[in-house]
Amino acid sequence: MSRIPCSVVPGALAVLLSLSALAHAAPAPRPAAAAAKPAPAAKPAPGRHGPDGISNGARGAGSAGAASAISAVAESLLDAVNARYLNFSSYDIQGNSHMIMSIGGMTQNVDVPFRLAAAKPARLRNEIMNPMMPYVNISDGSKTWVYLPQTMQYTEKESAPLTTAGASSGDIGSAMAMGTPLQRYLSARQSLVGARVLGEEIVEVDGRRVNCAVIDAQYATPDSTKFSLSPNRFWIDRERRLVLRDSLMVGMTGPDGSPVTMATVTTFSKLDLDQALPDTLFTFRPPETAKKVPSFDMPGMQEKVSPLVGKPAEDFALVDLAGKRQKLSALKGKVVLLDFWATWCGPCRRELPVIAKLHKELAARGLAVVAVNVGEPAATVNAYLKKNLFSIPVWLDTKSEVSMKYGASSIPTLVVIDRTGKVSAYKVGVREEADLRALLAEAGLK
Repeated sequence: MSRIPCSVVPGALAVLLSLSALAHAAPAPRPAAAAAKPAPAAKPAPGRHGPDGISNGARGAGSAGAASAISAVAESLLDAVNARYLNFSSYDIQGNSHMIMSIGGMTQNVDVPFRLAAAKPARLRNEIMNPMMPYVNISDGSKTWVYLPQTMQYTEKESAPLTTAGASSGDIGSAMAMGTPLQRYLSARQSLVGARVLGEEIVEVDGRRVNCAVIDAQYATPDSTKFSLSPNRFWIDRERRLVLRDSLMVGMTGPDGSPVTMATVTTFSKLDLDQALPDTLFTFRPPETAKKVPSFDMPGMQEKVSPLVGKPAEDFALVDLAGKRQKLSALKGKVVLLDFWATWCGPCRRELPVIAKLHKELAARGLAVVAVNVGEPAATVNAYLKKNLFSIPVWLDTKSEVSMKYGASSIPTLVVIDRTGKVSAYKVGVREEADLRALLAEAGLK
């Protein structure tokens, strides 16, 4: 059987993983909207698996076999899964995503082992061992490292992930490393258009045989004119409310008109939640031959300019510490410095005195500082400001909606908006005072 060239595999993996994540973040279409899809394949008996481990239900192209409505039992199970993964104190999870890509008659099998660990409020370890581009992402709550074993390079930033600290499922799910299976489980109800229970099936995890409910969940396709998604099949441990296996297939049409399919089945060898985890798990010790770099020099891995730069800043409204509703658009004509932060975030606490200094010094010259607190109540923020004698405008993003709108998955995140209302700079991590002054000058603050 022909094999897909190695150069094609990373891109295909990226498409599959990003589409499955987007499906859980995209708004569901109106029921009357018909999603375009490839011609469905014959549908085998549900719950069975082929020799490669991909569930037969995941092989059917498009949304063949998807439920046209959401059953109450399926909805209840997905709610339980969503709540379980949202309300953890910690987790340490290991597993593998087995992928089968078929492009123009060529087929490639790829295994992507992973380890995902986190502990509230902001410690994280994601190891994704994609054979074409493995990476490790670690945060101890104050610093965040990204390591690429293939190039023996790593970056280090003074920032903390919002992965485990946000108040909403969207906040947590988006902050997880793209492509990790947990992102699907953290948003199991988002964009859901159909769900049904298929039955029961035994799944073995870490030597234990567990009876699972099998659910087909159909999610809205991000772009139904180009892609189709099979139902996402979940094997759910009813007792622990954890997903022990899942499968999905993406269908599309290649440039030459031939069908392209990418199927994946994710299994787990370890699923530990709400247990004490060692500090060493969230500490990065670079190999002796690894090199610290400001950004990666591999094609496509350089630090990218935010897509928000150069575009009008999206308006939003939040309440301040006095309970008064404030709108970003009311500040047009000023240079605006948005600082997404939280009191628990060590890097934010180190940077906040500089933000307060700039506010005091430059407000009369047209600077409007807005310290957007992410996910904390007013009492917590007021107590912190009072204790540290800070006097700055604070708006409360208690549901983390604005931070996610602006892509602030790590904090501190700074957004500079010029006098015309366009984003002129977007920076993640602690910045020196001189750097901040330069960014404000570039935005037109004289």
